[in-house]
Amino acid sequence: MVLPPLLGEVSRDLNVSYQAIGIVATIAFLIYGVGALVGGPLSDRIGEVKVISLSIGLSGVATAVFLLPKSMNSFSAGMYLVAALASFYHPTANTFIAKHFQENTGRAMGIHGAAGSLGQIFTPLVAFFLGTYFDWRFAFAFFGLITAVT
Repeated sequence: MVLPPLLGEVSRDLNVSYQAIGIVATIAFLIYGVGALVGGPLSDRIGEVKVISLSIGLSGVATAVFLLPKSMNSFSAGMYLVAALASFYHPTANTFIAKHFQENTGRAMGIHGAAGSLGQIFTPLVAFFLGTYFDWRFAFAFFGLITAVT
């Protein structure tokens, strides 16, 4: 959600094409999808709270990679690392909700989904503002910091 409004900034700063960034983003989404297949069983093994905490905390900390020197390699590493760590969240959160809100599972899932949708609305707007007025790296680090401390 941070990358799309900053695509032009990232492209110019790294001196790479939109297509190159698109390939990196596509691979990151693939990693995110496959990682969910790991996150679910991992939460069965060590518990939802641990996996959610690790996923959110470590994916937030991983955005520090974007503060490294300007290169497509460091950008790619950041995208892949954040995707891998964040991928554990959704299957685990859904399990947590189903277990802990048995009488109101649908309502709880709805609130969880609506909160995610609000994030999808506001994150690009804030990312655009931060990336435009400061730097695209700052936008990634800002959201990473918020993620890590929540």
